[in-house]
Amino acid sequence: MQAEKNVLLVDAGNVFGYPGVQSRLKSATAVEAMARMSYHALNLSNLEFSFGLDFFLNTAQQFQVPTLSANIVYEDTGDPVTAPSQIVSFDNFMVGVTGVVGKKYEKNILESNTENARPVTVLEELTALQQQINIIRDDADILIVLSNTGVERTKEIAQQINGIDVIVCGHGADEIKSPYFINDVYIVKAGYDGVDVGKLILSLDTRNNIIDAQGTVIALEKTIEEDSGILALIDDYHKSLKEHADELFDFVPKTPLSGGAYVGSATCAVCHASQTQQWNTTDHAKAFDSLTIKNQDYNPECVSCHVTGFGYVGGFKRPDYTSEMADVQCEMCHGAGGEHAANPQPGYGQISSLACIYCHTSDKSPNFDYATYYPRVAH
Repeated sequence: MQAEKNVLLVDAGNVFGYPGVQSRLKSATAVEAMARMSYHALNLSNLEFSFGLDFFLNTAQQFQVPTLSANIVYEDTGDPVTAPSQIVSFDNFMVGVTGVVGKKYEKNILESNTENARPVTVLEELTALQQQINIIRDDADILIVLSNTGVERTKEIAQQINGIDVIVCGHGADEIKSPYFINDVYIVKAGYDGVDVGKLILSLDTRNNIIDAQGTVIALEKTIEEDSGILALIDDYHKSLKEHADELFDFVPKTPLSGGAYVGSATCAVCHASQTQQWNTTDHAKAFDSLTIKNQDYNPECVSCHVTGFGYVGGFKRPDYTSEMADVQCEMCHGAGGEHAANPQPGYGQISSLACIYCHTSDKSPNFDYATYYPRVAH
């Protein structure tokens, strides 16, 4: 994409995640990544309020990522919280960009905004959009709306408002693999969670009118060339998690539903030496190493599937406290073994595929097949 001319990079919003320490760090990293990729516009949506509006605006300003919203305003004055629209200049044409979030998400926004923050309100999106389009339409050859309203509401926008050329839709996991064309408006939508990117190629005539549009959703798979700068940024984010370990791993361990506390493979090995020896030959016995070499050993989102009993009594707590519970040990398949170790009885340790697919999900292990992989660890 860097080699192509006249490229506009935009996001319909919800780049931020839900409230939480790790989510805050990740959200700021995402905005910095957008800056490095020279994004032209980020639409303000409900999740951008997860850590308060001020945090979002300050983060965007710090990394100089342009933000916009046509329908989120300050309650006391009615002034927009950020630019309602912008005009982007290219070689011989101009693109106008504006954006909205669904009025139906106003409650989420008000509940998410930080205590004592300046109150905001969400205007009805169609009215606010029409006002902005009336302002910028004459200055733009192409007018793009960033619509974090969901697909059905976006269709209504296309049907009811004139003057729009393209709507980039957000909200929800669904994607539009090939652009919809409604009321002379192209509607596009990628997926969510940063797993793919949408690409729309517009062909213009000599008067800068759109004469053709070709769109697709590109999955960000391993075949896509990686950028060393972005990889370094992500690595810095992973390294930074250790600095926040006291917050990230601050939880009260839960009691397992059955089996008592977790005790670790060393306890199991006392009676099950041959099984332990076989386990030592598997990748499960080195699962935590795969995080350490990637600086993800303090990443709670990853740790839970690379250790034993994370979050439970007797289980893994954090790398510098409970390293003996690192790796995928016996109890991750057989269940907490405290009661069995204290009073060994037949019937403990029955396993099923559910123990595997909890971690080997379609997004984390797309090639996982229980019938194929189970024999590799069975003993």
